[in-house]
Amino acid sequence: MESRAVLSDQNPQRCHCGSMLARRDFIAGLGLAALGPSLGAVESALAVPAGASAKPRVRAVFVRQKTDRYFMGWPGAAYDVQARQADYTKVLTGAAKALGVDIELSQEPVTELGQISALVSQCEQKPPDGVVLISMCLNTSWDKITQFVVKRPPTLPVIVYSPKGTSFLDNVQQMAQRTKGTGTFLASTSDVDWLGQAMRMLHAHAQIKRTRVCVVQGEKPGDLALERLGSTLRYVHFHRFTEEYKKVAIMKFSDAAWWAAPKDPASCASSILLGTGRVVRNIDNPPSGGCRTSLEVQVDGIDDVRKLKYLHHQLIILGKHKERLRAYCELAGIEVQTV
Repeated sequence: MESRAVLSDQNPQRCHCGSMLARRDFIAGLGLAALGPSLGAVESALAVPAGASAKPRVRAVFVRQKTDRYFMGWPGAAYDVQARQADYTKVLTGAAKALGVDIELSQEPVTELGQISALVSQCEQKPPDGVVLISMCLNTSWDKITQFVVKRPPTLPVIVYSPKGTSFLDNVQQMAQRTKGTGTFLASTSDVDWLGQAMRMLHAHAQIKRTRVCVVQGEKPGDLALERLGSTLRYVHFHRFTEEYKKVAIMKFSDAAWWAAPKDPASCASSILLGTGRVVRNIDNPPSGGCRTSLEVQVDGIDDVRKLKYLHHQLIILGKHKERLRAYCELAGIEVQTV
């Protein structure tokens, strides 16, 4: 079996700021080849709009009672409110610094529905690139979190973080049903470091949304927005491209890309094929024919290669990233299909 490689579950890694789902990696996954920004046609086509922020901006709030220690009800008297909030703050701000994200994090907790209404209004007037809601109380958090999720601007990505002791199964299930397909991700986990993953997801989402792909094709210039990713395809006439190309002696690689657009490019990122496996060996070429780089892969859960969906130009990632990618796709509204 040649070139059947997918995501690998070997070499598990913990979440850390140095392992991010970056815009450059995601574009590579779409099979795009990089072009040099020194091309005049490409450079002007990919210019960032005036007024656009250089850094993604994220809001984060703590939803809880205004107290230093609980008595009855979860998460209980053993839950040190101030210490835990300090832990969450440390992870969020550390990840934001490493990623180059501006984070607006208020230490004053959200305790009333009126504060949620004010937060919704602020997000409407000056939309951030994402919001992180941290539940710190089972009994008083969920009505406020639900109100924000329901009333927030529809295109605003939201991550809800619920550490152990702040949600029951019914809270998780109800939130999942209410928010399906809305750009919301709920993480119910005792892993405090997962908040770093939340920042990476929102960072990637913002960077991908800002991405412009130069498409050298067609008679008329123009823009086409990719509905789910938010990226923009900017069409440049081939003759203009060739004129500029002749002026360039050295090509530099960048996030710009030359893409032979599909018939329906607006829907090209509506779904991905995702799976795991183990690389068994390289296939030498020569003596074998076909692609210069070929791998033999044992795909998890597949006992017959005829059961695989058609794959071509796969993105192979070393490490345990399946759940990270699945989480990002849920946040971005991208359907995940198994290989």
